[in-house]
Amino acid sequence: MGDRSIGRTAAAGADRRAPVDGKANTALRDFLATSLGLSKSKVVLEKGGTSRFKTFEIPDGTELP
Repeated sequence: MGDRSIGRTAAAGADRRAPVDGKANTALRDFLATSLGLSKSKVVLEKGGTSRFKTFEIPDGTELP
């Protein structure tokens, strides 16, 4: 997806809900955490809190599906 950073993986998702008080960001974080078998606190929204495009930080060594 154009991200050439070392050690980064891009994932795409769609949430059609209207952005209300960050609930869509929280729902996406929860989805990623569950999908990756991580606790919610290990998945951190790094940038894009008010944008359509988001970057989440996950721990190094996390096995991706």
